[in-house]
Amino acid sequence: MECYYGMFIGCTSLISPPQLPATTLAERCYSYMFNECTGLTQAPKLPATTLAEFCYYHMFKKCTSLTQAPELPATKLENCCYELMFAWCNHLVQAPRLPATILANRCYSGMFQSCTNLTQAPQLNAMTLDCFCCEYMFDGCSNLTQAPELPATTLAQGCYYCMFRKCTSLTQAPELPATKLERGCYQSMFHNCTMLTQAPELLATKMAKECYYGMFDGCSSLKQAPQLPATKLADKCYREMFRRCSGLTHAPALPAKKLYTQCYAWMFQECVSLTQAPELPATTLAVECYWGMFRECTGLVQIPTLPATTLAMDCYKEMFEGCTALDG
Repeated sequence: MECYYGMFIGCTSLISPPQLPATTLAERCYSYMFNECTGLTQAPKLPATTLAEFCYYHMFKKCTSLTQAPELPATKLENCCYELMFAWCNHLVQAPRLPATILANRCYSGMFQSCTNLTQAPQLNAMTLDCFCCEYMFDGCSNLTQAPELPATTLAQGCYYCMFRKCTSLTQAPELPATKLERGCYQSMFHNCTMLTQAPELLATKMAKECYYGMFDGCSSLKQAPQLPATKLADKCYREMFRRCSGLTHAPALPAKKLYTQCYAWMFQECVSLTQAPELPATTLAVECYWGMFRECTGLVQIPTLPATTLAMDCYKEMFEGCTALDG
């Protein structure tokens, strides 16, 4: 355990690494090993097929001269095994193959975070996900133009949380075939993907807590929202989903008649091109359910009918604040 932990951390003059022939790893064995080795241009071979928890954690983080990643042949992963492995390797141009089909808790968390020269993502064949397995995986990969396929139909809590956040060159989202959601599964997935013009289909008819929270927040080039067929909502399920989508001209239909805490809070905030709000058929409201829903939608000229007869605390709070085109 931790045998090579932080061994060369901050060795900025190290150019060539030592050989690492081990095929079976131990917990945290290579964690932080080359962290901030800014002169390292070549990674060692990593032949291990049996991993351990945190084994490659932060291993090459901030190795800003590294241009090529080593092969990673393991098909069975462990918790946090690749977490932040290549984070801030901003000269890395190609990612390694990731052949695993069963993922582990936080296994790919932040793996390529802020790899600003990475243009192509590795193929992700996994059908079995785990909690937060891909969170922040490509966060800040500003030159990534195409997302990998995401074929899994069974999700896990926070599995894609912030996965493509700030991927400012990404124009199209991958297909998302899952029909059963989990808490926070797509939360902030495409946050600030400013060039994203096309959203994936969202087939689920039953929501989970925070499932779409901030999913397209800041996607200013998105002109059309996906259909949202769900009639069974959950707490914060659509919160901030299209916030700051300034190119969005039409809102999707929202057929649900039973609401939950903050389910629509700030959903369309600052959607300045939105001229008409969707119908809101619910007659029984929930705490803060519409809080800031259309806040600062300066192009909104028509408001929906609000038929509710049973209200809740702060249910309409700031709902149309800053909608200046509604004046008069």
